[in-house]
Amino acid sequence: MPATSSSVGSGAAGAAIFADSDSRKYRYFDPKGQRATHYEDMTVDVQPDPERYLIQDWIISFADGKGAYVKQNTAAQSSNWHAFRAPDQEWERTHYQRQSKIETMVQSVINNARKSGAPKTFDKAWVKILQTQLGAWKHAEFGLGTSLMQAQRYGYTQMINNATLTNSSYKLRLAQDITLY
Repeated sequence: MPATSSSVGSGAAGAAIFADSDSRKYRYFDPKGQRATHYEDMTVDVQPDPERYLIQDWIISFADGKGAYVKQNTAAQSSNWHAFRAPDQEWERTHYQRQSKIETMVQSVINNARKSGAPKTFDKAWVKILQTQLGAWKHAEFGLGTSLMQAQRYGYTQMINNATLTNSSYKLRLAQDITLY
């Protein structure tokens, strides 16, 4: 159970017992498995929350006294925002590494196709179908990508924001790939 100011009574170091508080790992969450994954270590509870471990309330707040994140700012609801784990367990570093590899592969395929003269061998009827049908799809993907990009600003935790933003990136990447195709 997370410590709160009412349950601890003090913000002093050592005043509360947390998961792994007797360890040198400084982890304030219960991992999904027996040990925390690298993804969990990098994303879970990196965002302060007065309802969990920020017992002195928000360190930084707006002029009107509102904290940095307010649950009422989003229509999305959750019984426990901090229990969320992205199914792909992707965070910034792994996302950028994967996207870089994808970009390299796409460029390689395009260059090899051009060198071999592959576009000249395409059936003209098939090219027309791709232009009209697949070309329309890129607009939907772009719209979803930009919508998700905006939506991530209203996520209540960093884990939610990471997952939403990486999904936005996937959509924008697919729209770009369709355009290149």
